[in-house]
Amino acid sequence: MKILKFNPNAIIFLSSLVFIPLTYQLIINFHTGGIDLFKEFIISAFFPKITNEILITIIKRLNETIIISLISWTISIILGVLFGILSSDLFYKIIDLPKYLKKLIKLILTIIRSIHEMIWCLI
Repeated sequence: MKILKFNPNAIIFLSSLVFIPLTYQLIINFHTGGIDLFKEFIISAFFPKITNEILITIIKRLNETIIISLISWTISIILGVLFGILSSDLFYKIIDLPKYLKKLIKLILTIIRSIHEMIWCLI
C-alpha cells in the first residue's frame, strides 16, 4: 500500500478552488442593473463636474495629506538618525554597551526595512 505524500503544489491548487462557487454565483445572479451606473462613472471620470464645494474639499484634503506627510517624514528622520547611531559600530566603540543590544537593534531595523518588500510581494 502506498503512503500519500504531501505535495506543496496542492496548496496553490486549493486556493484556486474558490473560483468554482464564485463563478457559479456570478452566472446565477447575473444582472445588468449596474451598467448605467458604470457608464455614469466612466463619463464622470473623463468629464468631472468641478464646483466650488469640490474644489474646497480637494484643497482641504490636499492640505491634510501634506501635513501628514511632513509629520511622518519628520518622525522617520528622527527615528532613522537615532536608530542609525544606535546600530553603528563606532557608537559601541565609544560607549561600552552589550553587543547583544546592537544585534537586537539591527534585527529590529531589518524587520522594519522588510515590511515594504512584503507589501510588494503581496501586491
